[in-house]
Amino acid sequence: MSGILSALVLLASVGGSAQPTFDAQALAPGVWVLRPAPADASATNSLVVEREDGLLVVDAQPTPEAARRLLEVVARTSAKPVRYLVLSHAHAESAGGASAFPETTLVIGRSETLSALKDPEYDFGAEVRERARDPGAWVAPKIRLPVLVIEAKVDLQDERNQVEIFPVPQSHSTSDIIVSLPDAGILWAGAISFPDRNPYGRDASIGGWVATLNQLAKMAPKVVVPSRGEPLDGRGVRVQRDSLAWLRGQIEQAFVDRVPAAEIADRVLRADDLSQYFDTAASPSFLRVLTEVAVEEAVVERRKRGLM
Repeated sequence: MSGILSALVLLASVGGSAQPTFDAQALAPGVWVLRPAPADASATNSLVVEREDGLLVVDAQPTPEAARRLLEVVARTSAKPVRYLVLSHAHAESAGGASAFPETTLVIGRSETLSALKDPEYDFGAEVRERARDPGAWVAPKIRLPVLVIEAKVDLQDERNQVEIFPVPQSHSTSDIIVSLPDAGILWAGAISFPDRNPYGRDASIGGWVATLNQLAKMAPKVVVPSRGEPLDGRGVRVQRDSLAWLRGQIEQAFVDRVPAAEIADRVLRADDLSQYFDTAASPSFLRVLTEVAVEEAVVERRKRGLM
């Protein structure tokens, strides 16, 4: 997609010293994806939409520090104030930097995001720590809760860029949201999309994930924006759907072959064609956890059907 998108590199400075920053890629008039420098593991993608009533930003970055760098670039991209902040799910990579946004910014999330962020037992930073080179260095930021809590699809009408926000079934997490710009054919898929072929799925539903990716593919978007990596198209979504469907199929076949449930993950991870669907060389790798979650999900389903 990088050959289609026009990229504008905007350098930001924090505290007078050079910091990793963001590249603003124009996806459509008044729509940008802000991507962090490749070496900056402390940041993720954010979507910025310019509207008549101000800016809408999707995802607040994993930390307040990254959010402040993001906001400096946003200010250089558009003079309009940030009116809305959409949290695509309750993990820190989406919501960790929300406290750095202006107090006047309306924070939007689904009810499951609100519940998770209010729960003192919820492991808000699990994925960030597992991805970090030094997990012990991560410090939990101040939590900022959604104010506009959605239970169903919400349309933010605007003469310039209409935005549709809607919850989807449990996929990457229990609180996933999709953001659509129907006129431009742009979808923010967030962490539901995984161009690196190494999806994090500790609190995922593999079946729900497949169904959501299938729904996105049927919408035939021109551009799909993930939390990490380059924007992709509908074909890329179908490839990701097929990888998770392959995983579920391998597990079902193992049950047919009477492989004990405790041994299925090892069998799947030894499959000759595993690398066609997932990045087996990724570090850190989330593939074992993803597979174990898929096995446990299959066990629960089979018990409900009386097959175990």
